[in-house]
Amino acid sequence: MTRLNYEHNGSKKTDSKMSLLSYRVSDFILFNIFFLLAFQNAFQKLFGGAFAYIDEFSALLLCCWAVFSMHGHKTRYCMISRYLLLINSLLLLLGLCGNLLYKLQPAYQAIAIDAFACSKFIISLISSVVILQKRSVIELASSFAKLILPLLLILYFLNQFIDLGLSSGERLGYSFLFGHPTNFAATVVCLISILLLDVKSNRLFIVCGLLVLCATGRFKAIGFAFIIAAAVFLYSNKKKIPLSFILLAGCGALFLVYDQISLYFFDSTTARSVLLSTSFDVANMHWPLGSGLATYGSNASADYYSSFYYSLGFPSVYGLGPMNHDYLVDSFWPAVIGQCGYIGLLLVAIIFVLLFSMSRKAVDHGVPLWASFAIPIYLLIASTSEASIFSSYSVLLAMTFAMLTADSNPFHVGESDE
Repeated sequence: MTRLNYEHNGSKKTDSKMSLLSYRVSDFILFNIFFLLAFQNAFQKLFGGAFAYIDEFSALLLCCWAVFSMHGHKTRYCMISRYLLLINSLLLLLGLCGNLLYKLQPAYQAIAIDAFACSKFIISLISSVVILQKRSVIELASSFAKLILPLLLILYFLNQFIDLGLSSGERLGYSFLFGHPTNFAATVVCLISILLLDVKSNRLFIVCGLLVLCATGRFKAIGFAFIIAAAVFLYSNKKKIPLSFILLAGCGALFLVYDQISLYFFDSTTARSVLLSTSFDVANMHWPLGSGLATYGSNASADYYSSFYYSLGFPSVYGLGPMNHDYLVDSFWPAVIGQCGYIGLLLVAIIFVLLFSMSRKAVDHGVPLWASFAIPIYLLIASTSEASIFSSYSVLLAMTFAMLTADSNPFHVGESDE
């Protein structure tokens, strides 16, 4: 195992040989948090109970750890961190004002749950970047990725001939031990992203990961796999994303998911189409604040199904009813538009811009291009029909993104862009 440092030109340099004794206890603790987050959905399916709250507990733990680590030290943040915290705070304030004004969600517990769901990605990202400075957990995660991805691919092929119970049906595809292929795909994306730190050495492992990703049968995962494959095999040595790549990746991904886009957004009878079109009506009815947190398209709004949904006629739409609300929680932009209005839509768009800016700064400080941009790209793709930064796997993505950028970006304690 080697410790990797990335020079300003993005090349890998072997710094020193490391044994397990070279790691600190905190490195192993952080890796265990990463491992639990990566396999949370599998543990939840197998054991249930407290495993369903691993992401929330991890977000709080990372936040407390970051605050403790900053205690007694002079701390400054670059403008990106300040903007992320500010924008997220404004988004929460907007939603809470909508709750106070329109009172569509009577359950305060639901509002609190949704507020935390909307914040845990930013909280985890900021906290992880503070904690992960000069730590070696990325190396443990990289070694784990090299071990698990080939194993997952082997098990997938075995599962075609022997029923190992690792699939979720013909349509949904390979899910390993996870409750749903979507969560499994997010974990595989994180493992692939870590290996992108050294494409030349990890190319075979990356290919294994991309094949596993395609085996999930999720169109978003397949689209991401296509983009990363193009990056690895055609644009691996680039220092900036070329226009030709954007055109190639965009057209290719659009071709792969066009049928799903048509089904979700242009067929007025489907749940996702209804959810999206109605979100604009909700935003217009509750201009300019939106309907408030836990009122539209979020997981909390489904668990605490309110009379507001009845007034919208959702119980008559398959997948949006009180007993079958699978598609009600399977959205991102409709939830943002409905709950926080057009101002909220602008704020969330700014969050994505800041994430890509953070990737750009990491590249400027030596992190390989595709490793820096992989997580924001996947979050943007996932936002088309998943909860993205509001999802249960968002803490895992935040921690992975921090691991990929922490050692070389200006987003950490002690440095500032001011």
